[in-house]
Order: sequence, then structure tokens, then C-alpha cells
Amino acid sequence: SEVSISPDGSRAFARGPDNTLALWNASTGQSIWPEGSRAAGEFGATFSPDGKYLVASSSINGFAIWTANDGKLIYEGNLSSDSRPYSNGSLNFEFSMDGRRLAVLGEGAFQVLDLPLDVGSVVSVLTRYRSLLGAEFIPNSAFLTGWRGSEQGDNLSIYQWDLESGKERLLSNMPLDGSLNDMAWNSTANTLLASSMDGVARLLKADTGQLLHEMRHTQGAIGAAIFNLDKSEIITFGVDEYLKIWDASNGRLVGDPLELKALPAGLKRADNSDRFIIWYWDGTAEIGDLNKPGDKLTLIAHEDTINGAAFSKDENTVISWSRDGTVRFWDVK
Repeated sequence: SEVSISPDGSRAFARGPDNTLALWNASTGQSIWPEGSRAAGEFGATFSPDGKYLVASSSINGFAIWTANDGKLIYEGNLSSDSRPYSNGSLNFEFSMDGRRLAVLGEGAFQVLDLPLDVGSVVSVLTRYRSLLGAEFIPNSAFLTGWRGSEQGDNLSIYQWDLESGKERLLSNMPLDGSLNDMAWNSTANTLLASSMDGVARLLKADTGQLLHEMRHTQGAIGAAIFNLDKSEIITFGVDEYLKIWDASNGRLVGDPLELKALPAGLKRADNSDRFIIWYWDGTAEIGDLNKPGDKLTLIAHEDTINGAAFSKDENTVISWSRDGTVRFWDVK
């Protein structure tokens, strides 16, 4: 149901539909961990930035951290509170770029932890009883930026917390004609890219919430919005079944929209190039290059809907995972 790729692209960490965990060599598909470790909750499984640790939800509202080379359990935590019941136990995780802090995002609460894991200790820095759809640590600072939609799904709210004082600041509370779908982060320019059900992608300053540009599809929602490798362009797809490229400096359309084969479900760019994979609700996916818009896309397929996909670090392999219960490794050299 979920796969995370290590920062060096060498390993794939997977959670199955029965909440079993597995770790593979991302190039060969060979198992690294003995299989059978278990976790719980719908979402949340990721590597630390240095690739040394793995974190995943381990029980309802609980999470665990393991060493990535051998699966040794080194820490277990819990986001729940007797006075703050949650409707489900799904958690998401976000590491700081140096790997020394971890944000644990749950439904109704989030927590920020200091992680001196080399000495086996974890310190809680901040706990707030507020739902967040996502969060990012601002590099070289003690600030966390987080965002969420309103309970009615018609506002994008961006907050910032000082992790030393705990002070909270509301940066933006922007009306949306529909709920928030996806967010992307540009740490270089300190901007956030928000896509929503109203068919608009919005580029905002992360430290002030200032709206910089709006990019629109002709009908329906935008399913995803991402940056290209050098962050000069923005790529979006919508339920209108078009992929569009925009100039990030002015929000204007670059070239002609690419007509897609079907209704897309997700989009992912390689970490070190502008190669991309886009997957569809019909169980197929296509691989292409943003710098070669005229080239024919490479088609791959599962027997059921693809839940996600990613490139290995050398980009010779694509890993895809599906509702058909399989994780597949594709040679795309």
C-alpha cells in the first residue's frame, strides 16, 4: 500500500495491505530485511535524509523508528492522548534536512521530536492539538511551516512555529473553491506550491503566505503540482486529462499542454533529472522526460490501480506498487 525509496536510491521500504513491512534492494528486488515485521495505520513510512533510519506508524496513533540496514527497533512513540481521541491512527512523517528533527503528523495533533538517535534518546520539542496536511522544516532555522485545509475544505491555512519558543503565527488563510489536494516545497526560494479542487495551483511565499502566482486548468480539480529539477518550472495535471508546464517566475504556460491517455492518479519526478512517471486509475503508468515533450512515453501496467511509483537513484529502475498486492521493479535504462 505504500513504498518509500532511500535517499541514495538503493533500498525500497514497503508496507503491505496487511501492515507487514519489507525492505528490498531497489535495483534487484532482493529482500534485505527478514520479512514479517508489522506496522499499523494507513499512511506514513519514510527514510531519514541520511538513509540510516526508517520510521512508520506501528500501532493506532503510535510510531516506531528502526535502523535501515538491519531493521533493529530503536524507538517507539505515541501521538495519542487520553483526553484527545482521534478518529483514526494514520500518521505522516517529515524529517528536517539534517535528519535531527522529526515531525509526526496525525489527525487532530502533531508533534516535533529531537532525534539524537546515536545515543538512543528522543526529546519532544513541540506538541499541538491541530491537524496538518503537511509540514516542512525551514532549513538553517528553528522554524516549522505547516498547512491544512479548513474543516469545510474551503480555506488554505499556513502556519509557522518557532521551535525554541513554541510561538505560533498564522501566515495565510486563503479562500479556496474546493479542498486542498497537494503541496510541494521549494526550499531554495522558500515557496509552497498548492493544488486544489478548484482547478488552481497557487505559488506562495512560505514565510509570509503571500500569493505569487495562480495557474489554472480549464475544468475540474488539479490532482498534483510539482517543480522541475531546477525549480524554474511547475508541472500540473488535472481531471481535464492534460499535463501542463508553467514558468515558476511568472506563472505563465510554457508550450502546449500534453494530452494524457486517461484520468491520472499521481505524478512523480526523478530526484536528479526531469524524467517523470505519471500513473492512472486504470492500472497503467507512463514514463517520460519533461525536456523531451515530443518523445513517446514508455508504458508499464499492473492488474489493478497503481498506488504510487518512484525512480531508483541511478534512474535505471522504476518501482511501482499497486492494489493488486505487488511491488514491481521495471528496467527503464
